[in-house]
Amino acid sequence: MIKKRLNYFFMTKTYYTSIVCILFFFNSTMIYAQTAGEYIEAGQLYFKNKAYYDALKNFNRAFITDSSNVESLIWRGQTNAKLGLYEESLKDFELGSLIKPNESRFYNEKGMILMYQGKYEQALNSFLVANGIDSKAFHFLMIAEIQWILKSSTNNKKYNHHQIIKNFSSASQKQPKWFLPYRRMGEILQDSLKNTMTDEFQLASQICNYYKKASDLDDEKAKKLLKDFCGNNYVIDEIIKKGNYFVLTQNFEKAVEMYDKVLENGDSKQQYYYQTLFQKAKTLAKKNKHQDAILNYSAVLKIIPIQNKKEIANAFYHRALSFISIERYENALIDFNQAFAFGLDNGFMYAERANLKLKLNQKEDACKDWKEAEKNGWKEAEKNIKLHCQK
Repeated sequence: MIKKRLNYFFMTKTYYTSIVCILFFFNSTMIYAQTAGEYIEAGQLYFKNKAYYDALKNFNRAFITDSSNVESLIWRGQTNAKLGLYEESLKDFELGSLIKPNESRFYNEKGMILMYQGKYEQALNSFLVANGIDSKAFHFLMIAEIQWILKSSTNNKKYNHHQIIKNFSSASQKQPKWFLPYRRMGEILQDSLKNTMTDEFQLASQICNYYKKASDLDDEKAKKLLKDFCGNNYVIDEIIKKGNYFVLTQNFEKAVEMYDKVLENGDSKQQYYYQTLFQKAKTLAKKNKHQDAILNYSAVLKIIPIQNKKEIANAFYHRALSFISIERYENALIDFNQAFAFGLDNGFMYAERANLKLKLNQKEDACKDWKEAEKNGWKEAEKNIKLHCQK
């Protein structure tokens, strides 16, 4: 029993001694601090414990005690920022830069506040000054980030991809363990992929390399980008989109160039491959290069899976049109019949085949097709029936 009471006594004594020591320490920082350095130490302790108003009092005292000690302005500016007093914070950093122009931290802190306020151009200038004084990874990172924001949000031509990547690259060289510069370089190159016309596959390799580096540094977003971009046919899809756009704008040469890139670098076992080949064939036909178009349609028909009946029928139909254009009507009729066999048997197709049969002097069969066309809702067939089929 006595032992328990003694233990309680000593435990209680230790507890109260700790409280007294803590109170004494706080009391001493408030009452006995005399130098600027002591006030700064006291303010830092309050800052650490999120007692920002008390911290601010001590940093004020530090500056009043010694206005040449700019450390007080660094801390006072940061404390004002924590209290949401951003304009006061900016004044502190501005004053500090006047007292000690070669202290990069003032420009750095000022840049952070301006960036938070959305004043990107001013923030950028501040980080550029900071970097001029003291070249650091963080400065390069922030310069590149702001340039990327300005380019993305305002399409500011002042900042190009090459310049922004160069700054992110400088940040990664100084801090190879930071994942953000690597991911950003990948994202910027991926964005530029939409507009580039050359070396798409080489560019894609660079993008994947950057995402891989960021992913290896445990960047979760980079891991997703690596999977979405590098694990799929993203680059192939982008090039096909460019080709389709050129077809719409009737730039057929460029369209064929894009399709050829896909065919040269793609996987012939994938669905996109024969679809691209088909698009190329149709584009060649638009250029009146029907012999080349026929060769490409034939290549399509060799690799389309037999179960894709609709696509096979379309390929036969379009090859037939090219045969007609070079007056190879017998070949065209064979392809029309194949298109029908694979299910392309609407009113329009009957009418088209009828016109072809007429060219081959197969008038009776042509009339049968026009009548089928009329039954299937093709009203224009009525005119040909009256003209060619009534005795």
